[in-house]
Amino acid sequence: SKREAAEEGLGGDHQSSGVFKRQSFGLTATSDDDEIGGAEGGSGFQPDEVDTVFKTYRAKFLRDDLYNSKFADKSSAEFKNLKESLEREFSPLFISVPGNTDVYVVRIGSGNSGQQEVLMDLAHEGEPYQNEGAKIQRILEEALSAQFMRTIPGSLSFQTVGDRSGARCQPNEELCPEGICVPRCNGVPDCESGADELNCRGSEISFPDKDESLLPCAANEVRCLSGGLCAPKCDGVPNCPDGEDELNCVVEVLPEVSLDHFDTEGQKLKLY
Repeated sequence: SKREAAEEGLGGDHQSSGVFKRQSFGLTATSDDDEIGGAEGGSGFQPDEVDTVFKTYRAKFLRDDLYNSKFADKSSAEFKNLKESLEREFSPLFISVPGNTDVYVVRIGSGNSGQQEVLMDLAHEGEPYQNEGAKIQRILEEALSAQFMRTIPGSLSFQTVGDRSGARCQPNEELCPEGICVPRCNGVPDCESGADELNCRGSEISFPDKDESLLPCAANEVRCLSGGLCAPKCDGVPNCPDGEDELNCVVEVLPEVSLDHFDTEGQKLKLY
């Protein structure tokens, strides 16, 4: 195995020390001897460089707590406190997923029965071809089944909303989960989730009004009412949280196929 070969290359004296990563639904054993390139006495091999992929997944689910109208104001203490609590509690769930997964609460709305409807973005950075989205979705489904943080089982909707692979920003910029580069720590939350203003010294985030000017969408896109993201218009896939990108789309109607039968002289046959 890879580990046995690595230990053999180290002369067989290397002892594996297991490190357990915390996860609410089980412990995943990893080893700190997986990174042995250049280890003293070892073969000193270097792994091939791989491209890093950046993808954003959007989850929407319900919590069995009543909605507060103050949640509509992202600068309110009520929204900030719940947002920070959810991000703090959900983040450790994804430690077992290879790469790095950042959790951002985008919006807290009202469900049909007055419960809290949470819109959450999960920005993942990792290696290509790993299908981490399925792993993240499975962890969320297990969390909801266990009613983690008072979530309601079966209420999860999950989709990929952004692929930021290959995107590069300037040193003073932040790459938003939406895939755009914005100024970092300028006192204005340019990212939808406010990620560009997190951990800034002495910063107080003040979210702009919804009618403030946004970057224009492409001609074949529509701006989602919830969150303000641009989504492809009428591509058959509801990318907006409320599905408005698929409203008023022209549906192609295929010509009606006749099931009548005729004989060689063009006379309609009577079928029994």
